[in-house]
Amino acid sequence: MRTSLRAVVVAAGVAALAGAGAVVAGPASASPHPPPRIVDLGTLGGTCCSSASAISDRGVVVGDSSIGPDLFSPYHAFRWAAGHMTDLGTLGGENSSAAGIDKRGDMIVGTSQVRPGDFDTTHAFLWRAGHMIDLGTLGGSASFATGVNDAGVVVGSSQTATGAFHAFRWRAGRMTDLDPSAVASSASAVNDRGDVAGSVSTDATTLPVVWHAGVPAVLPTPAGEFAGGAQAVNDVGDVAGFSFGPTGASALRWRNRRITPLGGLPGSTFAQALGMNDLGAIVGGTDVAAFVWQGGRMSALPNLVGSSTAADVNNRGQIVGASSTNSENTDRHAVLWTR
Repeated sequence: MRTSLRAVVVAAGVAALAGAGAVVAGPASASPHPPPRIVDLGTLGGTCCSSASAISDRGVVVGDSSIGPDLFSPYHAFRWAAGHMTDLGTLGGENSSAAGIDKRGDMIVGTSQVRPGDFDTTHAFLWRAGHMIDLGTLGGSASFATGVNDAGVVVGSSQTATGAFHAFRWRAGRMTDLDPSAVASSASAVNDRGDVAGSVSTDATTLPVVWHAGVPAVLPTPAGEFAGGAQAVNDVGDVAGFSFGPTGASALRWRNRRITPLGGLPGSTFAQALGMNDLGAIVGGTDVAAFVWQGGRMSALPNLVGSSTAADVNNRGQIVGASSTNSENTDRHAVLWTR
């Protein structure tokens, strides 16, 4: 349940994508700058568990947290600001999760159960001015909001009346299917120009895509890699995400359809880019540690105790995500990396 409320995962196929774009290698090495310090943001209740998904330019953090003493307790979307974590509640069910926030920190989006005990009916929400608004669905029983821009445009994924999940764009009370003809699709982020990053599935594979003015444009993947997803798009139009190949996942940046592989950390076997700011800093995770990539270099972020993943970075360079509080990785807390 915790995973299903966070995102809609579209299964990747195994067919190769032809016609990959030009590839520019990106070195992976230690950053010349000292690492930021890590701050444990705590939980809404007990010692376990929480995770941060996004951060505004004003340092407001959102995510979800258990409201009871253990992993099996219900969890709620939270808003964290100036050292205080606030419970945003739900649309009526037991669980909710926040996934995105606008740059000012006024609007928060995510997903919530709508009725107690009904784990199949989950709706995207928009939280503003202290109220959680149900955004509905494209005709099915579930929807998931993942991003919002400063104009109040919300994106995410929703089940249609046929049962397929499609990327949506919501504005001023109306939810629109971004790709009605797709087998399946999902939207991960939206910039202030209205560009939407996500993925589109065919019968054979899942491809990274950006919608410009509502029109999908498939992004190239490196030669030999057969699937991928776009996770972030900044106001410059750069896109960050990942692709899959025979050896695992590769973190990528797309600029004018030109690919830059971000490399990896020493000892890592895969990397996924999850967030990006307007200055070009990219964050994500590997099987070794969370990372930040900037100036052509990838560097590891410090952990609390166990493993960590970075989910988002704002224009001040503050990063949020989650890190384990024990070496067994059984308890993760929302964290902020800051200088």
